[in-house]
Amino acid sequence: MKLTPLLSALLLSAAPVVADDFLYLKCDTKIKYNMISPYPEEGEKDHVIYYEVDLKNKILTDLAYIDETYEVKIENGVIFQTSEDYDEEKMLTETMTTEISFDPPGRIVSRASAKSVDNSFEYTAELRGVCETSNTGYEAE
Repeated sequence: MKLTPLLSALLLSAAPVVADDFLYLKCDTKIKYNMISPYPEEGEKDHVIYYEVDLKNKILTDLAYIDETYEVKIENGVIFQTSEDYDEEKMLTETMTTEISFDPPGRIVSRASAKSVDNSFEYTAELRGVCETSNTGYEAE
């Protein structure tokens, strides 16, 4: 019995799926959130996220929000995304950091916060979960 075909099959089945220069991920997550003001509330909910990753240009897109893309850093099979935005209309600062393991596919961890300049609104969230790859794109639900 030759081991080479068996080893090749095992290695290929564990490798992330890449179509051209794109990677598609489905991430099953749980979000824990805490709104501090104006109406204190905390809770958790399950959430599925579908991502498209442009490996060549290092762009991450949540397929539920295709107009919003994020530049990412990719190292050792992990996608790193960090953003900080200021919404002038709402006078709100938003920050987010995300790490997604894709080679091999695995965990996702993200932290986000938003705070108004006048402290009338404050929100934090932490997301944790597991991602899998697809050989084609996903459609956001």
